[in-house]
Amino acid sequence: MREDFNLKEYLRAQFLLKSSDNDTIELARTMARVEKVKAEDYLVIQGDKTSPLVLLLTGQLRTCVLTEDGRELPLHMLHAGDATGAVSIIQGIPSTKNVVAVKPSVVALINRADARRLFSAPTVTRELNAMFASLIQGVITEQNTTGSAKSTARVCAILYAMFREAGSKQDSPVELPTHSSLASVAQVSRETVTRVLGLLSRREIIVKERQRIFVRKPEALQLLASGSTIGPEGAGE
Repeated sequence: MREDFNLKEYLRAQFLLKSSDNDTIELARTMARVEKVKAEDYLVIQGDKTSPLVLLLTGQLRTCVLTEDGRELPLHMLHAGDATGAVSIIQGIPSTKNVVAVKPSVVALINRADARRLFSAPTVTRELNAMFASLIQGVITEQNTTGSAKSTARVCAILYAMFREAGSKQDSPVELPTHSSLASVAQVSRETVTRVLGLLSRREIIVKERQRIFVRKPEALQLLASGSTIGPEGAGE
């Protein structure tokens, strides 16, 4: 893949390497193992003691954790230029999360020993500190919005499951139960169901017709169901 893939240019676009000089970029290039992955491929498994540093070159990834009863809890969406795995490598602990491809993607994987060498470069250290500061700020923000986001995700997850059962086609109507019934299943208030349906309509993710809906943007609905946001009026609204 190296012959027809300009790895250096993609590495320069990485958040962790955006301030790095040519020598550091070249070091990262020699360390990286480039892989193509398909949607739903797992790159990292929770508990893996040798999990690598994952640099997302193209595509989209998601991170999640599994609870003791087998439920999957979404954490973050990763886009081109993002990285994941640094915290576990620095702390010397097994991976605390799964990393899964959302769609076909290209990643650069750097093993733990090489990643520690890379982290010692002053420019990479600076970007790591910025990344950790951003993570901390994200936790603080999430604490203020998590209740609303989780409620929205539950409602959207049910709607997306109903869409799948109806055939996963944009012209297939999805028959809705009453707002009270939907609220009971999602374990939210009736007002929350009304708010979420209004949000989806305003964003043109769904079109409502009396007691049924048409899903016009399945990918957006799926993202909201995973706990992600899609813009100013996203899941945290």
